[in-house]
Amino acid sequence: MGKVYTYDEVSQHRTEDSCWVILYGNVYDVTKFVPEHPGGAKIILQLAGQDATEEYDPIHPPGILEETLAPECKLGTIDASTLPSVEKSPVDEKEVDQDAIMPLDHCLNMDDIEAVATKKMSKKAWAYYFSAADDLKSKVLNNTVYSSILLRPRVFVDITNCDTSTTILGNKVNIPLFVSPAAMARLGHPDGEHGIARACNKYGACQIISNNASQTPEQILEGAPADQVFGWQLYVQNDRKKSED
Repeated sequence: MGKVYTYDEVSQHRTEDSCWVILYGNVYDVTKFVPEHPGGAKIILQLAGQDATEEYDPIHPPGILEETLAPECKLGTIDASTLPSVEKSPVDEKEVDQDAIMPLDHCLNMDDIEAVATKKMSKKAWAYYFSAADDLKSKVLNNTVYSSILLRPRVFVDITNCDTSTTILGNKVNIPLFVSPAAMARLGHPDGEHGIARACNKYGACQIISNNASQTPEQILEGAPADQVFGWQLYVQNDRKKSED
């Protein structure tokens, strides 16, 4: 049985030179991993010496700790009786009248869906999904380009039987749409990428899975039929060997 640490002991290690965190009741020394973290060192250091489980769990798949950290990095367990009480921040957790939120089947366009999302998600989740890099020009241009695509109406055309199926990279899909890879789907909903996979199966769409998905590929594909179309995002990390593996 490993050593049992108090919260005060763990909280002494909150710098780049000695960084400990608490995850799922266990104490980890992540000092060597801090400069290698794909999301940057800052986010880990903000949680150094604390219980980071609530922030960690929605955005990391099971098993990533064991894959990333050496066994000796797991120092022991935390004495739960020494943990400080946690208070929800009113800034992040806002109370919303659920009855006042428009049902999704009433939404007519993406703007309506976006408005619903801002009420359903935490501020942290919305900040992540709405964010973009640098000056946001590509993000703004994407919205402009998509808005300029119009459907040309056809009149006096028999639409009794319509076929929206097509192929994407040689793979047959029922609709000419695919889900782009976006990490941390469990920030938006507990079902995460697996929930997206079920929706894609229902409508015959292609799902491209993010390299930084919040669930393992096995979890995402669970229950999917053999002919469901998936893609995988190739994300080349600084350590290319990790990407190759």
